[in-house]
Amino acid sequence: MPAASQAKATTAPVDALFASNLNDAQARAARLFTRTNELMIDMARSLWESQAELLQFEAEQAARAMTPPAMSGGPGETLAAYGQQWHDGSERLLSHMRRVNDLVRDYSWQVMDIYADGLSEATKPVQDALRHGA
Repeated sequence: MPAASQAKATTAPVDALFASNLNDAQARAARLFTRTNELMIDMARSLWESQAELLQFEAEQAARAMTPPAMSGGPGETLAAYGQQWHDGSERLLSHMRRVNDLVRDYSWQVMDIYADGLSEATKPVQDALRHGA
């Protein structure tokens, strides 16, 4: 095969593939884990608060369900009141589920951003070596 048709491969120097300073690599790893743990604690705190609100709401709903309706209206009005109560409870539960979903999704994307930043920081010496060597 002629040499002109072969693709030119660029390789990074071995020094660029390994951290020249182990302390720098450990510091990057510690920052990465610290940021991720702080984010996880914030997400867990928000989730616990949300779950506490839901528990309080469910307790109120249960208490209302056990209270007999006022007999001032007819059976149709009573059923309509129960239906409205069920509708309001369902809407609140769906809203809660959406908040939890948004919380977990945002947490996941933030963790991905942290790891992507860490990866780009860790591979910076290799990228620099390839740019200067090419």
